[in-house]
Amino acid sequence: MKPFIKDTWSLVNTSAHPDSDTPPPGIQRIKPDISLYSSPPPAGRPCKSSMMDLCIEAKLSSLDEPFTMQDDVYLSGLNTVHGIERKGDRARDTRGQLLTYMHVIQCHQR
Repeated sequence: MKPFIKDTWSLVNTSAHPDSDTPPPGIQRIKPDISLYSSPPPAGRPCKSSMMDLCIEAKLSSLDEPFTMQDDVYLSGLNTVHGIERKGDRARDTRGQLLTYMHVIQCHQR
């Protein structure tokens, strides 16, 4: 991915490092697979949500894929719903994980 980002930005493997910032109330420390920083995080603290510009979560199984480009049609009560959210517990869990990451990053923005 390096050819597609600015020279001053860095991609950091944060998969084995929980966030070193205090999480918002009710949220566990996040641990995204890859984090993008416009300025490097402090040494020894590769996962720092207050400085993170973007996080990337890599999933190897299609069961974890949270969205689909197909127009899935399913029944929701009496209404037919068209949506991009994939069905399944693992897809739902991935969506929750991504929303948690976004929530934590937004809590640090000012």
